[in-house]
Amino acid sequence: MLIVDDSAAIRSILSCELRSQGLKVLQAGDGLEAFAILQKRASEIDVVITDYLMPLCDGAELCRKIRLELGLKDLPVICLTGTDGRSNVIEMFKAGVSDYLTKPFSKDELNAGIGVHLKNKTLQDELRIRIVELKRTNKRKDDIVSICSHDLRTPMNGILGFTEVLLLDPHIGGENREFLEEIRKSGKLQLDIISDILELGRLESSTSKCEQIPISVSEIIQASTESLKHSANKKKVELKTESQWVHPEPPIIRGNPKDLMRIFNNLLGNALKFSHPESHVRIWIQGNPDSKVVISVIDQGIGIPAENLPLLFERNEKTRQTGTGGEPSFGYGMSIVKGLVEQNHGEIEVTSQQGKGTTIRITFPAAGDLTKTILKEPEIEVSTLTAVP
Repeated sequence: MLIVDDSAAIRSILSCELRSQGLKVLQAGDGLEAFAILQKRASEIDVVITDYLMPLCDGAELCRKIRLELGLKDLPVICLTGTDGRSNVIEMFKAGVSDYLTKPFSKDELNAGIGVHLKNKTLQDELRIRIVELKRTNKRKDDIVSICSHDLRTPMNGILGFTEVLLLDPHIGGENREFLEEIRKSGKLQLDIISDILELGRLESSTSKCEQIPISVSEIIQASTESLKHSANKKKVELKTESQWVHPEPPIIRGNPKDLMRIFNNLLGNALKFSHPESHVRIWIQGNPDSKVVISVIDQGIGIPAENLPLLFERNEKTRQTGTGGEPSFGYGMSIVKGLVEQNHGEIEVTSQQGKGTTIRITFPAAGDLTKTILKEPEIEVSTLTAVP
């Protein structure tokens, strides 16, 4: 405790009472002396008790110096004022005083006031330490995600690459070729899991910020449908894209091309996975340059149980469903989609009826007059952005 008063008698009385409570006490005869002590020993002081009227530097001025010059915005400052000093209360609080006591005051008033501020100060200090620890932990997590992004993918890509080379050898057949096909299938599955985990880590990272540019929704969806055409043909599911907008040119949004590509690869990949053979998946684009761009992915698949809909965007094993062709699901995909949509300033909603199909609707703010901007071709690597189960 730091007691500041130009009366040695009052300092002595306060010091005796506070020391009897087990508190350590420092004393100053005026505001300037108190400020000098704080400059050297601020980290040791938990509460300042200062008289309001003092020569050289009064209580309000001392508090302003504590807040502005020392930057101690959370240090409790209790001001002591006489019975005729109530008119100065507003000035005290404007200066940054935490509380005040009117003379004469009882020991109980003093101890109660100090006790509240000491407790708050302790809680604030603990919270500040906790925040520092959490930031340090989050930084370590970001570092791990960055390292894993390279160290986990590289060996798996090597396995898949050499498997592909071996499968090109016409002399390998029979059981050996079946083994290689299983290695390739399992490797791709493992790579998808790694990509999911790393993407979730990136989305939760404090440094997760991607460049966002004006981009045509139609171009992104066309690129996504092209990348999934083989999967659709294999399952005999038709991908149908329809659109409607009031402007002569396609709707433009501002987003990150790779994020958007992953969003639609994921949604269309899921729609294909849960669709029945010889059905169709419809992509419906609606846009108005001055309002919203809405993209709906509509399938005629198995649908989502009603009890699972509230959990769809969580990382929950209950939301996992096996595709109509036995395709696996990890339960991470929709959580990633929601994170990417929100990171690109969009909203997502899902309606579904079990046995009849699912509609997923994404709404992005239109880029407005950005439709008149000459857009550069987005750098979309179709071959490396596969659908995530």
